[in-house]
Amino acid sequence: MADVNATTQGDGIVVENLSHSFGANRVLEDISLSIRTREIVTLLGPSGCGKTTTLRLIAGLEPLQQGRISLDGRVLADGDLNVPPEERSVSLLFQDFALFPHLTAIDNVIFGSATGRPRNVTRGRFTFSGRSA
Repeated sequence: MADVNATTQGDGIVVENLSHSFGANRVLEDISLSIRTREIVTLLGPSGCGKTTTLRLIAGLEPLQQGRISLDGRVLADGDLNVPPEERSVSLLFQDFALFPHLTAIDNVIFGSATGRPRNVTRGRFTFSGRSA
């Protein structure tokens, strides 16, 4: 389960005191969570509650307004720092309407990869840039 008392220590993604607005619309207010490496977490909520915004902020696709985001103890974004998306080692796969319906899930991931086809593709397991999934 995600730890709401997040710190920048340890493995995984740590989001601390994240707040974000689009104009006058406050989408996120003081969100903190910690996701350990290889932990599976679901962001669940109604349309417009900030799920996609949170993921876009973690991936670096949206500029951070307030808070801190770290990955494996390395600060990716805070008030002074904003590591570009291509240097974050974070990927984001959008909802099904953005996927190619004629491709498998793995082929959709491969298509969006800057590093090309994963090595050792076998029956649902693959190695991607040296990491297994």
